[in-house]
Amino acid sequence: MPKDGLRGVIQRRLRAYHWQPLDIEGLPNLNGCLKGKDVWLHCMTTFGWRVEVPQSLVDWIRGRARVRGRVLVFVNRSSSEGARNRRREVDELWLIDGKYIRELRQNGLKRLPKKAVLGVWDGSPKTWNWIAIAKLLA
Repeated sequence: MPKDGLRGVIQRRLRAYHWQPLDIEGLPNLNGCLKGKDVWLHCMTTFGWRVEVPQSLVDWIRGRARVRGRVLVFVNRSSSEGARNRRREVDELWLIDGKYIRELRQNGLKRLPKKAVLGVWDGSPKTWNWIAIAKLLA
């Protein structure tokens, strides 16, 4: 992952959006606008199936979802265990509907309801399907 992380990758790959990075605890860390439509994103990285989601973020996203605001969670699941543990390296992007932020916090990626997961892409940022991702953001 580049030095500026997943947030920077999204900003570079989806240039049509006007992006505003945020670093305020309890809020998603990226807001984007395209053609008058706002979308809030929270970008996270995990090295397993469990995702650390602060309760303040759960509360904010659930409040925004309650008034039909668009909130998505991007999770980069990566692993560098490699051959040493006889597991292949993983670099996945998971796109989660923000309405399921509580379930993500409680259950992690592996046990989310199917309707919570909008997409999963394997490989690396270069091979993730950015056209499909852009359509899901619209």
